[in-house]
Amino acid sequence: MSTRKKPYYLDTSVHSSLTRTLPVFMGLISAREFVDVVKVTREDDRIFTACVSIEHSDYGAKSSKGIRGTCYPNGLFCYRVQG
Repeated sequence: MSTRKKPYYLDTSVHSSLTRTLPVFMGLISAREFVDVVKVTREDDRIFTACVSIEHSDYGAKSSKGIRGTCYPNGLFCYRVQG
């Protein structure tokens, strides 16, 4: 399960967000938090999402209960499938 701080929208398709995850596997994997900038492009038959971690003063220092994670530049295409 994760929690999100309300995103800060740079425009209609780009926003920054803070995502926090809980620890898993009895604490073997620590809680994480990510500060990312995300771009979402919607078209009739597909959605493209890209994100990367950033430093942002509105999100301050990391919480004491987790590790600040890094999301390297990545993207994902989702296509509509008929049927």
